[in-house]
Amino acid sequence: MEPLKVIIVDDDSDDQELFFHGLEAGHRFKVTGCASGYKQLTYLLEMQADDLPDVILLDVNVPGKNGIEICNELTKDIKYKKIAFVLMSEIPPLPAIERSIQTNVTAFFVKPCTMEEFRVFAIKLHELVLSNKRLKTPGKLLEIVTLLAAV
Repeated sequence: MEPLKVIIVDDDSDDQELFFHGLEAGHRFKVTGCASGYKQLTYLLEMQADDLPDVILLDVNVPGKNGIEICNELTKDIKYKKIAFVLMSEIPPLPAIERSIQTNVTAFFVKPCTMEEFRVFAIKLHELVLSNKRLKTPGKLLEIVTLLAAV
């Protein structure tokens, strides 16, 4: 099976690097780009227009448009409807989760910190994206996952 294509959106370069290596280590994902916000993400999407990612991981707290606003903006465009938009945060902020439920967010994850949490995160994310693709209804499935409880 071919790895799923992913773009990481996080303003913290250390987190970008951690996610890049953590996701690619299990061979389930191929990171096709990293962005620190909305403008860089839209540029990457334009550059990859012929081969869009399967999933976009969005930090809730990126500067400018936050992850929820980015998701709302991009899912209005039909060409991005098949992409799974996954929000992440270090601590699950209840207002962000509540707002996520009313958007086209596919899932909300607490950011993994350890290698074991990354292993579990990658497995759960892979299963979620595959099930979301099979359902052919991106953005209608919301899972709230706390990785610490899963390990």
